[in-house]
Amino acid sequence: MKKVLVVCLALLMVFTLSVPRIQADAALVGAIVSIQLNTGIESIGVCLGTTYNAANARIYTASGTYPGLEGMTLSWKATAKPGYILDTESGTLTPSSLGINIIAPTASKQSFTLTVVILNGMDNIKITYGSNSKTFTSTGAVDVEYGTSVSWTATPKVGYKISSGSSSGSFTMTSANTIAPAVTVKSFTVTASWTPAAEDPDLTWTLTWASGKALTGAVTDYVTMTVSADKKSVTLTFKKAFTNGQMILTCYATNNPSVKATCTVTCS
Repeated sequence: MKKVLVVCLALLMVFTLSVPRIQADAALVGAIVSIQLNTGIESIGVCLGTTYNAANARIYTASGTYPGLEGMTLSWKATAKPGYILDTESGTLTPSSLGINIIAPTASKQSFTLTVVILNGMDNIKITYGSNSKTFTSTGAVDVEYGTSVSWTATPKVGYKISSGSSSGSFTMTSANTIAPAVTVKSFTVTASWTPAAEDPDLTWTLTWASGKALTGAVTDYVTMTVSADKKSVTLTFKKAFTNGQMILTCYATNNPSVKATCTVTCS
């Protein structure tokens, strides 16, 4: 019995020593990532890791490829060009050697609000933006894409005029904007002259409806007449339109009414 036991132990030792130990590391597999800059994208930064780190990122300003590794997560962050808004600003991607690996964020054209204000005395304002046009008769707004050329023309009501600046203009839409030209009541001054100049008469001014051109109401319902202190001139200011009417402005010498001059007043 003792002899058999010794042999078995010896065989066991030989078997154990003859089994080789095997140890190997798995090889890293490359997985190329396509970086695509779509319309409106200024740049894309890509780095290793689940959190984007600008200091370690590779920045792409044109489409290219990133040498990724299968199973190793990448982080990316995009920057939009002026006038565009990113649909998705950042994200992650875990590349696969068997799949299609693409980082291709998109951006939408940014639009801004263009407000058109119709003030009292303004009839309408017409705007043209790109291939579109719209006429406003009351205050309103439209959305206009960044970089679009805008032109406008304002038309005051009869008896009104643009009080300052121009009745038209143009600009390029780069931010929210407002068109609101100021309007004021139209007025004008009439000055008398006489011969001989040495006479220097005392003057009287009257304003009446022209024959067959009268409207409902008095002329003072439509026009305010202000005589200067020296009575040598008069300023007429429109209160409301009288498009189909006509007035006669008369200036005469107070001490001799036969010496007079007249002019017509219409609303335009």
